[in-house]
This record gives sequence, structure tokens and C-alpha cells, in this order.
Amino acid sequence: MTHRRRGITTGTLPFALLTALIASPAAGQDAPPTIEAHEKAMKEIDYVLDEAEFHIDARYWADLGSDTDALRANFNRVKAFWEARDASDAVGFVEQALTANSALSSASMASDKAQATEAVGELRAACKACHSEYREETDDGFRIKSGG
Repeated sequence: MTHRRRGITTGTLPFALLTALIASPAAGQDAPPTIEAHEKAMKEIDYVLDEAEFHIDARYWADLGSDTDALRANFNRVKAFWEARDASDAVGFVEQALTANSALSSASMASDKAQATEAVGELRAACKACHSEYREETDDGFRIKSGG
């Protein structure tokens, strides 16, 4: 027998919870991020960072706020990639980028062009430092240096 109370059928609630638990992976059991996922996140960061600079120049503060959301999500993907490889220096560079992205988000909310421009410079510096350490150019583009 099921009872209906406040919009929930109590007989189906345990089934829904069980289904959700089975369908979602347990914490810590996610597959490590692939190189392809890392490359996709890096390309998205490059694109969004260029867009962010345009939005700063045009003073499109709401769009810049959307950019910082996308950057944060992609930097977190990159961070997970390097954490899975125990590359603490790379994780540190990503954390620097996340801090700069937070400053960029604050600048967006304050409609502060000078602060936003400074934050983008800090973001690019964190990216450059990581790329100098972990990226190399090939005939086909870029790849992670061996040992990285």
C-alpha cells in the first residue's frame, strides 16, 4: 500500500532513491579524466578567455560573468586531470588560475574594467607558467611533455 503525502508517493520514494544511488557513481570512483577531455577543456578555456577580453573591452559585464562560470568549470576539469596524475605543480598553477578567475568574477560584478584587465593578466600568467612546464609544441599542435 502506498500513501500520498505532500506530493510524494511514499511507496515510490525508496525506489527513486535506490535508483539514484545505483545510477550515480560513488564519490572517488569516477574514471580519471582522459587526455581528450583535458584537451577539450584547454581549448574551451582558450576560447572563453578570448571572449572574456572582448567582453571586458565592450563592458559586457553579464557576459563576462558567464565567461567566469565557464572558465571555473573548465579549470576544475583541468585540475582533476592533474590531480589524477599527482602533478602537484600543475595543480598549483590551476589553483592560481582559479584564484585569478575569482578576481575576474568580482571585477565583473563590480563592473571594474581595470580590475578585470588585471585579473585576465593573472589568468594568462598562470596558464603560461603551466604551459612552460608541461606543454610542448609538435607538428600537429601541442601535447603534454613526457613525464607530465
